[in-house]
Amino acid sequence: MSEAQSPELLPPESTTVPVPTVPSVPVARLTASLVLTVAVGDWLLWQRSAGLGAGLFVLFMVGLILLNRPCSALKPRHLLMTGLILLSAVQTAIRPSLSNFISYSALLLLLAGDTWYTSLKQLGSRWIREVWASLRVLRSWIDYIGACRRAVLSHGGKGGRGVLRLWEVSWLAVALVVVFSIVLGFGNEKFGALMSDALSWFQIMLTQIALPHPARVILWGTLATVALLLLFPPRVKSDDNVWLDAELERFANLDIKLAILRTAVALAAVNVLFFLNNSLDVVHLWIRRELPGTMMGRYSEYVHDGVYSLIIAVILSACMLAVLFQQSKEVVRSKWLKGLALLWVAQNLFLGLGVLLRLKLYVDAHWLTPKRVYVALFLVLIAAGYVLLTRYILKEGSFKRLLMANLLVVFCLFFSLQFVNVPALVADYNYHQWRQAPEKSIAEVELEQVLGREMVPLLAQIVTSGESTPAVAEARRSLSLWQHDLAIRVNEARWQESQWRRAQLLSIANVALHEK
Repeated sequence: MSEAQSPELLPPESTTVPVPTVPSVPVARLTASLVLTVAVGDWLLWQRSAGLGAGLFVLFMVGLILLNRPCSALKPRHLLMTGLILLSAVQTAIRPSLSNFISYSALLLLLAGDTWYTSLKQLGSRWIREVWASLRVLRSWIDYIGACRRAVLSHGGKGGRGVLRLWEVSWLAVALVVVFSIVLGFGNEKFGALMSDALSWFQIMLTQIALPHPARVILWGTLATVALLLLFPPRVKSDDNVWLDAELERFANLDIKLAILRTAVALAAVNVLFFLNNSLDVVHLWIRRELPGTMMGRYSEYVHDGVYSLIIAVILSACMLAVLFQQSKEVVRSKWLKGLALLWVAQNLFLGLGVLLRLKLYVDAHWLTPKRVYVALFLVLIAAGYVLLTRYILKEGSFKRLLMANLLVVFCLFFSLQFVNVPALVADYNYHQWRQAPEKSIAEVELEQVLGREMVPLLAQIVTSGESTPAVAEARRSLSLWQHDLAIRVNEARWQESQWRRAQLLSIANVALHEK
């Protein structure tokens, strides 16, 4: 059977609300793609740590997506998406990380959705549709199995139709026999013995067959599911359009003057509350540069309290501002409301600066860790979100556009962060901290658990610092252990697990330990 003759996977048409049209995918080609994905994924990923193989698999999925789309669905922007995914895949071979995984996952969903839901005008709507479709895994498999059944009935010949018919007739009988054999086996000793002998024989037969490891079978199922969701997302329902594609309507206010007055009083109240809180921070942090008396010296608790409070305050503040300015146009056009809202935005930004100063006090006392860097980046993300929120308030803009803009900012942060070796920067910063007190033991700082193998550059700098304190001898012993561990990983790793950064760290350790 040629590919041109194979039936095509198409979502059922809706008779009520129009749904996005999508390109068709021949069943034969899609089935071959799923089998190929499982085979390539097993070769590159099974019992392998992330590295070169994972990056190649990502590029393989890009190729499959493009090959399973008609030429009419491909646009010049898809070349840009492919280039960004290529950069992320290369980074996977250099130094994989969580931000690296998030980046190419989001880009794969974007590429798949943009080339599938071609009737939707906005790129953001296509991406949202693909994300939503990815949550409906069962629906995608049902659609695929149904299409395979139709393919067998239409073009499978008598043999194929006969096998399918036999299965459709007998699967219920097989299931009932298995269930009631177990039930009756507990109530009838003779029958139970007979079933036990049959089960033992079946187990002996299975031992003669080289069955794959259960974890490997799970990997195969996961790979096939990922491929199916990217190549043939589940069909869409007409009622999905209500919240996936439509713009969020504004709240209707029957009494405009009452709505303006109520909103103004609410904004004024929270501004007073935030002003009181920020005033205390000005006194203790910005002027006296000290912690409150009850927390003197307890930097960790002070910073953590500030971060948790900030997260809650920022989320509530942003949500409330977005909701309040989703009221009728007549309400949100009030200059008084916009002024109070912008004042609240400024208060939230100042609250973020207070947490940043707390973080600095903590780092000065207890050195730097990647987690503390990520807290600072979170504060940057907050500032960017409030800039977008300010634009939304002043322009009386679209809530959906505000949401998509924030998602784009988050993606840009993660995409950029994957190319930054934060632990290495932390190690370099802490080396300069150590130089101010070279007698201090690195073990006391407890950095090894959070930096992992990125301790190697820090230890190497200490070993080659020229100091003769006990801390240097301790660092040399620790560096020797890391050298041994890295040498084993580099020498025993298969090519699919290759990581450029791991080999670089081994070289750094070798040079430092052999330097006189």
